[in-house]
Amino acid sequence: MRPLPDALVGGARPKKANQPKQIFGLVERDLESGSYSGTIVGFPHIEFTGKTVADVVDTMQAHAASVDASGDLVLESEFVGIFRL
Repeated sequence: MRPLPDALVGGARPKKANQPKQIFGLVERDLESGSYSGTIVGFPHIEFTGKTVADVVDTMQAHAASVDASGDLVLESEFVGIFRL
C-alpha cells in the first residue's frame, strides 16, 4: 500500500475527545448543463441541486442543521480527505 500523498487537502486528523461533530459537503458542476449538485458526506443517497454553488451550499447547510437539531444525525460514513490524483 502506498503512503498517503502530500496533496491531502483536509481531514485525516485525529479527533479530540470533546470536538463537536463536523459535517462536510461536496459540490460539483455538471459540465453539460452547468448546474451544480452537492452531497453531504455521510449521506450519499441525498443530493441537492441548484443554479449556483451558494444555492447548493445553503440548502445543504439548512438540511444538515435541521437533521442535527432533531437528534437524528447518524452518518453512514466519515470524511477522510481530498487527494490530488
